[in-house]
Amino acid sequence: MVSFRRFGCDGGVSAAIQVRNSSEHGCNHHCLHICFEHCRGAFNNLRSIARRLHNRIFGDKCYLRTFLCVRNRSFALRQSCFVAGASRNTYPRPQGPYRCEVEEVAMEQIILNLALWFGLYTIVSLSLNIEYGFAGIPNFGRALAVLMGAFTVGGLVNRLLMLAFNIQGGELKEATGRLASTVNEIIANNPAFGIGLILLSVVLAMIIGAVTGALFILPSAKLSEDYLAITLLAISEVAFMVFYYHTGIIGGYYGVSVPDVLAFLPGQYRSHAFAVIALLFALLVYIFVERLLNSPYGRLLRAMRENESVVEAMGKSVMTLRIKTAAIGSSIAAIAGALFSLYSVNVIATSFSRVEWTFYPFLMVLLGGAGNNRGVVVGTFTFVLVKILLTMYKYEIKSALMLPFEAVWLEYILFGLLMYFVLLYRPEGLIKEKPIFSKVILKKVKGKA
Repeated sequence: MVSFRRFGCDGGVSAAIQVRNSSEHGCNHHCLHICFEHCRGAFNNLRSIARRLHNRIFGDKCYLRTFLCVRNRSFALRQSCFVAGASRNTYPRPQGPYRCEVEEVAMEQIILNLALWFGLYTIVSLSLNIEYGFAGIPNFGRALAVLMGAFTVGGLVNRLLMLAFNIQGGELKEATGRLASTVNEIIANNPAFGIGLILLSVVLAMIIGAVTGALFILPSAKLSEDYLAITLLAISEVAFMVFYYHTGIIGGYYGVSVPDVLAFLPGQYRSHAFAVIALLFALLVYIFVERLLNSPYGRLLRAMRENESVVEAMGKSVMTLRIKTAAIGSSIAAIAGALFSLYSVNVIATSFSRVEWTFYPFLMVLLGGAGNNRGVVVGTFTFVLVKILLTMYKYEIKSALMLPFEAVWLEYILFGLLMYFVLLYRPEGLIKEKPIFSKVILKKVKGKA
């Protein structure tokens, strides 16, 4: 038996391992049978454990076929054959029917990842479009709002459940592991409880996100754009360090476990369900943001972006507008943090870096077109698609182009160049922002035409 922690499962993971040699379907590979007895995590997390087990036992130069069984139930999460940490071109591919099975699973996983990350990043990029695209607030602390959504799940909802089920004693990471096991059993028999946890987490995340956004912009609400961006970035980084090093909030660098709100579903359908949930929330956010920004409030934000002095001359407080806008944007962004934490069934601060949740959303907004919700959605889809393809084929690209650096840096280099060329040659983005015409102005424009 081997025990593991911090892989997105309940507290610890007990795995019974059986290793066999096989040459099935012309594929020389090791067959690793793993039975997870205390885990109800997502398949991606389980496969990550299998990959690490494989690297410890065999290294990274052979194929691995994994059979995953959760709690000795009859369903197997999935069968997969992949190269652990190595290029596809470096080692021979499986042949025959097994190769077809692998390619089908890989394509299905690509589509699910695309749907899930498109939904999550659409929520974050639309929230950023409210602040930066319409109000002109360069919020380089966007990751903080997403992190607060994760804190709501791992720090607040977990503690409320621990009080409800009287789970006490031990360190936080161990207590949340016991909590997750208890709650998962309840959700498996009562799906309404899991759905209720999703709604409770999202509502609380929105409230905490709004309060955090309003409070943290207060010290910098009167600063100019450049100083405002740096100040918000600094505040976000300080908060990140506090969450990472203080183990009493969300487990620090250990992280905490989170109940699987979809424990009532078979493992093979969990990713599908979360992809649908992410897309559904993204659609609701898009409808809300579209209506909000096409209202008089949206026109006021555009006026503040173009000329703050004019807004103040009309009797409006720029500081109040900034605080209100930051609260709305942070409230929406916190939804993505809550959903991602529920999907990954664990919360750890390192999952919410400024690159993933601040700079990448800025790139999506700039790529699609700031101040244009449709453009932001198009930019988000384009970014996510390119990111997933780069993740899949970065080793092949490195080999084909004979790049003099490690493939892991390819993503950062290409996206940095993409942002540079967008700002230089296409600052308006893929879809240019259109002016808002009220009915009175539209009649006058048509009359003159």
